[in-house]
Amino acid sequence: MTISKLPLEGRAALVTGAGRGLGRAYVLALAQHGAAVAVNSRSEESVAAVVSEITRRGGRAIGCAGDLEEQGVPEAVVDATLRAFGHLEVLVNNAGGDTAPSAPFAAIGRAERDAMMRKNFDTAWDVTAAAWAHLAAAGSGRIVLTSSTLAFYGQPGLAHYAAAKGAIVGLARTLAAEGREHGLTVNVLNPIANTGERKVFVRWPGSSFPVEHVAAALAWMTSERCTVTGQILSIGGTWARPGSSTPTRPPATSTRSSTAVIPSKSSRWPNSPNTSTAPTENYAARRRIQTPEIRPAIRPPIDRNPAK
Repeated sequence: MTISKLPLEGRAALVTGAGRGLGRAYVLALAQHGAAVAVNSRSEESVAAVVSEITRRGGRAIGCAGDLEEQGVPEAVVDATLRAFGHLEVLVNNAGGDTAPSAPFAAIGRAERDAMMRKNFDTAWDVTAAAWAHLAAAGSGRIVLTSSTLAFYGQPGLAHYAAAKGAIVGLARTLAAEGREHGLTVNVLNPIANTGERKVFVRWPGSSFPVEHVAAALAWMTSERCTVTGQILSIGGTWARPGSSTPTRPPATSTRSSTAVIPSKSSRWPNSPNTSTAPTENYAARRRIQTPEIRPAIRPPIDRNPAK
């Protein structure tokens, strides 16, 4: 298998919710490929730790700690990124979550609904709005918004969360249509990964759902090699597929590409995500599941919404 590095050098990326879990894996992968990254999280301690980890290995990163739910913070985070790097080509909206207690639909009041929308939808809208003009001006901007398979399949007790994540899809589709004339792609990522922070994977002991596989796909989605827009990509286990459904094994008639776009670990990044398995270069064109030779032991769960 031929391994190549993604052309992310010279590109600046802002990743929200990047202090731990999948967000941390995303910025490590982007920095490994040469992107300058702005790390956002509510926790200043987490941000400092991730930035230190990246710079220690020769990457370029800045911290942008702040709660995106607070007025003015989304604009401040974008401004800080621009001051540090002078430009912005990549935005990854990863912040969010379903930390509120579950409740039946009839028991969810307006306050609970609005709080969930604010955390998962409004923050993504606000950061994207603040960055939109700069991403459009770049000529090759990439926006990735995070949804959940729960938005498509539903789950009792989380109507407000499913609604917020479903709204993300509608926003992404519209932004993709508007951004096309600027060379700006907008796609949705449905991640399924075991970050070690939740115990929801105990029912699938034979599958690890590593974060590095999702991070590999995310890195590809932010590069100029990814030309699809307005799409929903479900990534989990060792398979990826377009659409809202859970990643599964490919059909028997599918073929595998011999050229991957993600490199394996380098000595400078020994603990970073192993991104040697990822969608291949013709993944977008063929719309088939494209990863190297590993097959998942069992079918992934429908919705795993890992903690950000």
